[in-house]
Amino acid sequence: MSFSRIPHSMINDNRITANDISVYNALCSFTSAKKGMCFPSIQAIADRAKLARSTTCLCLNRLEELGYYSKSVRKDKDGQRSSYYILNFKKLLETLHK
Repeated sequence: MSFSRIPHSMINDNRITANDISVYNALCSFTSAKKGMCFPSIQAIADRAKLARSTTCLCLNRLEELGYYSKSVRKDKDGQRSSYYILNFKKLLETLHK
């Protein structure tokens, strides 16, 4: 069994919605604990968060703006582009000491 920890700062942040937390939790479920990164499609995140794709995109944008994760783009050998997500574990660790 696995679980995700939600940072206290996220729970106490009035700018964060329940949908944002669901999307963050979905990202955590895809993320490697060693590297803190994952490569799911937006649709995969939406499916796991049980939200519409458009709602998931709004939540991802807000979470990125607030610093809970960063997003980068990678290209494969054929030039196909895909996004990858890096969770901000520093922000998570800061909440453990509060």
